[in-house]
Amino acid sequence: TGTAFMAQLAVVPEMRVGGIVMQNVQIAFTDAPPFDLFGLSDRPALLLGTDLLKNFRRVSLDFRNRKVRFVLRRGGVLPANVIRQSPEASRISG
Repeated sequence: TGTAFMAQLAVVPEMRVGGIVMQNVQIAFTDAPPFDLFGLSDRPALLLGTDLLKNFRRVSLDFRNRKVRFVLRRGGVLPANVIRQSPEASRISG
């Protein structure tokens, strides 16, 4: 975010993002400046860090259609904390 701020940290045992389940995910809870910038300060919002995004071969953002697409690594090789729930890439729409 380019800004230092205080946050509460928790480990979430399981987090689902579309057809992907991530286990033991560290989450920091705070009112971060980007949430205000994008008008998200009054509704649930989530920033995914590079520590999670590096688990995927590709992450595509479709701003026009408000979609995110996560492509898993080739050969089905996944890190220990990521489980695939469906055989295709996961799509999330807002």
